Amino acid sequence: MKQFKLTFVLTVLMSMVGLQAFAVFDTSTKVEVGGLYYYLDNDNSQAQVTSMPSGYYSGDIEIIPNIKYGGKTYSVKSIGEMAFYNCSGLTSVAIGKRVSSIGESAFSGCSGLTSVTLNSNYIASKAYTSSNNIKNIFGEQVKEYIIGEDVTSIGANAFKGCSKLTSLTIGNSVTSIGSEAFFGCSGLTSVTIGNSVTSIGNGAFYGCSGLTSVTIGNSVTSIGRYVFYNCSSLTSVTIPNSVTSIGYHAFEGCSGLTSITIPNSVTSIGEGAFGSCGLTSITIGNSVTSIGEYAFSSCSKLTSVTLNSNAIASKTYTRSNNIKNIFGGVTEYIIGEDVKSIGGYAFSDCSKLTSVTIGNSVTSIGYAAFYNCSKLTSVTIGNSVTSIGSEAFRNCSGLTSVTIGNSVTSIGDYAFQSCSGLKKVIVKDIAAWCKISFSFLDANPLYYAKHLYSDENTEIKDLVIPDGVTSIGYAAFYNCSGLTSVEIPNSVTSIGARAFQNCSGLTSVTIPNSVTSIGGSAFSGCSGLTSVTIPNSVTSIGGSAFSGCSGLTSVTIPNSVTSIGNGAFRNCSGLTSVTIGNSVTSIGNEAFYRCTGLTSVTIPNSVTSFGGSAFRDCSNLESVTALNPTPVKIDQNIFTNRENATLYVPKGSKDAYKAANYWKEFMEIVEIDVTAISSVTNEQKVTEVTRYNLQGRRTSMPERGINIIRMSDGTTRKVVVK
Repeated sequence: MKQFKLTFVLTVLMSMVGLQAFAVFDTSTKVEVGGLYYYLDNDNSQAQVTSMPSGYYSGDIEIIPNIKYGGKTYSVKSIGEMAFYNCSGLTSVAIGKRVSSIGESAFSGCSGLTSVTLNSNYIASKAYTSSNNIKNIFGEQVKEYIIGEDVTSIGANAFKGCSKLTSLTIGNSVTSIGSEAFFGCSGLTSVTIGNSVTSIGNGAFYGCSGLTSVTIGNSVTSIGRYVFYNCSSLTSVTIPNSVTSIGYHAFEGCSGLTSITIPNSVTSIGEGAFGSCGLTSITIGNSVTSIGEYAFSSCSKLTSVTLNSNAIASKTYTRSNNIKNIFGGVTEYIIGEDVKSIGGYAFSDCSKLTSVTIGNSVTSIGYAAFYNCSKLTSVTIGNSVTSIGSEAFRNCSGLTSVTIGNSVTSIGDYAFQSCSGLKKVIVKDIAAWCKISFSFLDANPLYYAKHLYSDENTEIKDLVIPDGVTSIGYAAFYNCSGLTSVEIPNSVTSIGARAFQNCSGLTSVTIPNSVTSIGGSAFSGCSGLTSVTIPNSVTSIGGSAFSGCSGLTSVTIPNSVTSIGNGAFRNCSGLTSVTIGNSVTSIGNEAFYRCTGLTSVTIPNSVTSFGGSAFRDCSNLESVTALNPTPVKIDQNIFTNRENATLYVPKGSKDAYKAANYWKEFMEIVEIDVTAISSVTNEQKVTEVTRYNLQGRRTSMPERGINIIRMSDGTTRKVVVK
């Protein structure tokens, strides 16, 4: 039973430490081979390097893998205790590939030892502790380590604290570098990591503050956590295309690192990976799918970022956790050609951003994508973008110009709200611009810019809508006060609501016969507009269509129009005469409210209803001609200047009007022969009325006499007022 237990224990020990542990050296005899002294184990054919019988080793020493003595070959597998003790003249040593143990104090006191070549995989790859590692074997004074071709890995903590180490060569057989392997090697200036290395352990070069350049071989697949942390002198590092991940804080504190390219192979960048680096620009490859928070934070010199990663750019963020938390106070972003969309809140609150270039592959800009970027001065939206989300550029108060590509079809609510610094909108394709669906007024950058440009330096004043355009969209040219004239082609069938609202510089517009509808407020606020011809094709005039056109002096509403919308000509204070076609059936609320310059109006017999306050506060209205023999019901606010105006009605209807509420309150009711007036055709419109009293003198007052009506075709009609 005792014999079994002893055999079991021996088996376990052999599996733990190997056969070498059982070598028995003859320490009574030192043999000399090639200038080195050895103890021999004849039974196991092993040799152990030992001290000289007298004196000390000096110069350059190489411990070879095998020696021959007495006709027999011995493997040199160990260096004995104190073998090179106090050999102050020893300058370099090469450790053979078979050495698997080095005795205590083997190199103690070797103050001149500055170079060590490690060919022993066992010694190099062993996992050490922070307080007991290679530094304790060879001394702190060693300046150069050469990792030989027989070494396949460098162990954890192997060279930790070797502060005097200035030069390191890693052999081409090394496949891995252990965690904190060179931690605190502050004297190390350059490192070349060979093509055989596939992994670099966490903190491998942590605190190597003297390290200026690193070359990483093309077999490395990951750079671990804290690998180059606080390598403050590092100015150059090349990350090969084999790397797929960069661990968190990997390069943090590399304040000397001014530029780096993230290759397309990298899929993830850890939290704080490049924090507090001296980077001025960075390019993010197109394979990156995740970047940890604060990855580039406190990079105070980082001004330019090129984003080729669709996953990063298109992600939907929150205002408190977005791209600014990754890159910090960057002033320029370049959205690369691999990006398809820009996500919600992506660049929101990037307070230092002054310039952004959006690549030609981006098709959409998300909700509030650039919200509150107050220093952003210009934006170019490429031709691939089809939609701009709500609030996309809201509160970008420093934005002075924006270029809209020709593929944009929709712009969301408040997209440019509070962009009060806008001065120009650059549009190279007017046809495309006319098709954009603006969800609200301040979705249109013209709301603030007021000036439309065809390029950076050429303002569009005389706007020509290209042939082929069928409709001019809602608020398309809203607030564009720089426009002076508009030419609309025959292909256009509709003018959208607010299309030219507040174009105060607009003096003339030609509406072709193809137009069938004019939307609400289409020309509202066009105070410089002096005349407008509404073609026979138009069937409806929208609410407030010409509201506030204070410069408008006359308007002819053709027979094709059936309704005049609410407030259609509200506050057209310069309007002196109106001709309403004989197909109009309704006049909307406040249609001519406060047209203070209006002196006369003819209501055709087709009108069956008046909206509230239709002619309210038309304070200079002198005559109203109502061609319907049956009075249409009105209230007291339809004509508020009744006591100062004369009402002209068809023959035989005077009594009916004198009996009708509010009609009867006109200053005078006069019957007239309406034959000439009612015979006006679509092609023949009244252009001028000249009045003569019974004495044949010309007069502007609505009194009995003869009215000469001049038609648009040059003919005249005579109307006798009795």
